[in-house]
Amino acid sequence: MFTTSMIPPERIKIAEDGKAIFMADATGDWCWCIDPHDPDAVFNAERYETWDRNPEQLTEFLIYNTVREVVYGATAKVKALAVPEETLTKILAPMEEFACSSWKWPTPDERIFLGSATLAEIVKADSGSGWNVEVSASKFSHLAHLEIITEVNWQK
Repeated sequence: MFTTSMIPPERIKIAEDGKAIFMADATGDWCWCIDPHDPDAVFNAERYETWDRNPEQLTEFLIYNTVREVVYGATAKVKALAVPEETLTKILAPMEEFACSSWKWPTPDERIFLGSATLAEIVKADSGSGWNVEVSASKFSHLAHLEIITEVNWQK
């Protein structure tokens, strides 16, 4: 299961507004498109809203989306809710942020971090306090170092 899906090239059509949708989220509520007159530009919109131009070019956008799908689709992952800022700092210490400044989906405050064998996605908690954290890897053994962070109730 993925959070987005690419539209096969043979099905991409130029709409009346001149844009060509190439990707949609799993519910069809968000779409991403290009403008054939400026094919490196990426635009996104929630259903029935106006297109917003992303500052990232198409290549960077596609890389970020691929990384995000790896986080979501990994079989080895742990999650924690409402992680306090000081604990989040411990979790992310061995990682570097993979920045994509304009990403607004699924939330505008989503951030992704890369470690040597892990990927982490963090989003501000709905409660307003702390962060929801999901750390993914190719094997659970790559997540073992997180068990020493006892302030977190990791869920598999």
